[in-house]
Amino acid sequence: GVYYTDAAGEITLTGLTPGATVKAREIRTVDGFTLDGTPQDIEIQAGQTQQLTFWNARKGSLLIRKLDSLTQRPLSGVMFRITTATGEYVPNNDGRTSSNGFFTTDSAGEILLTGVTGTLVVTEFSTISGYVIDEATRSQTVVVNPDDTQTLVFYNNPMTSLTVQKYVTGTTTPLKGAKFFVSDSHGVGLGDSNGTFTTDENGRFVISDLIPGLSVTVKETEAPDGYALDSTPQTIRMRSGISAQTLTFYNAPKGSVSVRKLDAVTEQPLAGAEFKVTTANGIPLDNDGGRISTNGIYRTDDNGQFLVTKVQPGAYVITDVIWYERCLSRQNTHITIAAGHLWRMIALCARKAAIPA
Repeated sequence: GVYYTDAAGEITLTGLTPGATVKAREIRTVDGFTLDGTPQDIEIQAGQTQQLTFWNARKGSLLIRKLDSLTQRPLSGVMFRITTATGEYVPNNDGRTSSNGFFTTDSAGEILLTGVTGTLVVTEFSTISGYVIDEATRSQTVVVNPDDTQTLVFYNNPMTSLTVQKYVTGTTTPLKGAKFFVSDSHGVGLGDSNGTFTTDENGRFVISDLIPGLSVTVKETEAPDGYALDSTPQTIRMRSGISAQTLTFYNAPKGSVSVRKLDAVTEQPLAGAEFKVTTANGIPLDNDGGRISTNGIYRTDDNGQFLVTKVQPGAYVITDVIWYERCLSRQNTHITIAAGHLWRMIALCARKAAIPA
């Protein structure tokens, strides 16, 4: 038969036949205690009150704590799945409430399971925004004994951020409007704009929620107006335990070229003289940083002058196109433009003959 203990924790059986053997086995215990399932038997003696005693140990508890790896701040809302060693899901509320093994950290960053014993496997299922799961410690195994409390601590590394800062060369003056392409080690663009970012009025942009360990390459694709492009990429590995890292780029102001054509004798300006300006490799140099197409040809004005602005620093060649046939020699001048500098040249024409009016 099936019997239940009373308020005193006892079951009393009367009228038993002397010499009979009585076998008893606990088949269910009360909440929070472990079952003592080992059967016991006893032979009934005439005129005696005999006793069988069963012991129930309190079940154990498991405390799971979730913390920020840098600040030790508790993290609320992180989900875990908890199973037994054989894969069965651990229910909630001492087995009375099905949870499919899922539990979520509370406002203190904790999960407290009571009434559990045995080997439990705790696996972090999902974390909260701004954090990344540490795969090396994602799953932990613990043995909870009766009347025992075990604690497991899990850490999440906060995702890091990258600030790209752009200054004028040699200064701390920020440059707005510099465009960059930002990619991972496979060349895939990061962010919501396929890797394209532009510096703001403070000369910077920030990429958030980068996974520690990620290799990031940043390359400038377009410099602000009037500045030379810095096309050298920089690569950085996002480090765990550092909330923010920075890469700094500089742009040098572009240079300018001013040429005047004068009569060698009278020093009067010669209007209409044409020059061709090319790079050292023979590529024509357009004006205004390439926005005004001239095919490299420039004509002096009434003051005998022309000006080329926003010139990328480097080596160039200036050659007479018209007027050189009227001068004793043709000028073919090699120059080097430095960042932020105006290069001035005066071309003198010693005439072979008088120029017709």
